[in-house]
Amino acid sequence: MVRRRQIFFEWAPLVAALLTAVGVALHTRGLDRLGPRDLTLILAAAMWLLTAATISAGEGRKRLARRLSAAGPAAVALGVAAMLSAAWAGKLNYNFPIVILLGAHCWLAAANARLFPLVAGFLGVLTWALLYGSLALLATAPAFSRIEALRPLALRAYEADFRIIQFEPACAQYDPEFFYRLRPGVCVFYNTEFRTEYRINSLGVRDDEASLAAPEVILLGDSYAMGWGVEQDETFGALLEVQLGRKVLNAGISSFGTVRELMLLDKIDRSAADTVILQYCDNDKYENRTFLENGSNLPIASEREYDETVAYQQSTLRFHPLRLPYKVYESLVAGRLLEQLHRWGWPLSHSMEGLQIDEAQSAREFMAVLERSPVDLSGLRMAVFDVGWGVGRESHFLAELRRLQGELPSQDWRSRIETVDVLPALGYDEMLLIDRHLNARGHRRVAELLAPALRRDGG
Repeated sequence: MVRRRQIFFEWAPLVAALLTAVGVALHTRGLDRLGPRDLTLILAAAMWLLTAATISAGEGRKRLARRLSAAGPAAVALGVAAMLSAAWAGKLNYNFPIVILLGAHCWLAAANARLFPLVAGFLGVLTWALLYGSLALLATAPAFSRIEALRPLALRAYEADFRIIQFEPACAQYDPEFFYRLRPGVCVFYNTEFRTEYRINSLGVRDDEASLAAPEVILLGDSYAMGWGVEQDETFGALLEVQLGRKVLNAGISSFGTVRELMLLDKIDRSAADTVILQYCDNDKYENRTFLENGSNLPIASEREYDETVAYQQSTLRFHPLRLPYKVYESLVAGRLLEQLHRWGWPLSHSMEGLQIDEAQSAREFMAVLERSPVDLSGLRMAVFDVGWGVGRESHFLAELRRLQGELPSQDWRSRIETVDVLPALGYDEMLLIDRHLNARGHRRVAELLAPALRRDGG
């Protein structure tokens, strides 16, 4: 009986590791991709192999345990000294305490093999509590993100608790034409850094009902134009209305790309409109590309799929013991490992491919979408500006757009589109600490930059 148990413990981890490796190989061969979950299985297989080797070592493991026991105190002391030195020099990395605790696991477990389950379990819970508690603190206290070494970690922890307005039942609803629109009425939307009220009109946009009647200026855009993170009267759309002295309709909806923005424009009263302002963001390219690849048609998911997305999004906000640690692992550890594997020749996962931005292609696709607009834009004054993550630098997208305009014949109305580059004038002081959206100061700055351009020639 003892022998059978020993054989099981020696061979079961090895068999599990091999099966895991085969499964990952078949999966990635079919998809021609390696993603974070596949990498997780590979690492799990490696841990199984290590366990099998440790159990199989027998007497050799006992000798190793004695040596580890003797060297353990010195190793831990050295690790603590390194951590204190790094903290003193301002170079403390969040990996230090985790590595030290993992080392303590190995040392204490090896020091007394009979207490391995108890020691490993206790220190495992201790490590989890330290890691989860630290991440939860970073997620709920954005001020920590001012520390450069903690900023990537704070961002990933924040994203794990991230609410998305289009999937908040109180603020949004399914729409068969647009996938969703904001729900008419009043709702409160919040994340760690803000808590704001939304007053939504019958069109499903964040503006008053009066603005729907013959607006003179129509603002299209996504979450930046909508005013993610700021109050309604603090958005650059509301500020432009005051500065221009004209009726401005803010038709920005979170995550809308150029295609849906133009579809929404088709639903708006344009009887008095002479100006359309379009706020572009890097992620518009996904929607624009999908539209063009599908023969100038944008597939809209069903209400069931929307409800499933809402349910999943809400489920991510509930407590789970591995939610925060896995998010950090997936973004920081798995992401970097996959980048290295890509350098060695393994294809990128789809999610990582999305990080590669070709501004020239995005500009060409944007112009193609405008050409296929359901609304005749040729008689309207159109201004385009870019707001996104590249603050403090020239907009490469707008630069490519201007280059393409120079290649168009003068009779093509797209050659007359005005571009206003606001990015060079924006800095991180104009953004929420870790949310990446504009704060109230950023919205004021954008309005100050747009207003003079829109006043030119009597606009």
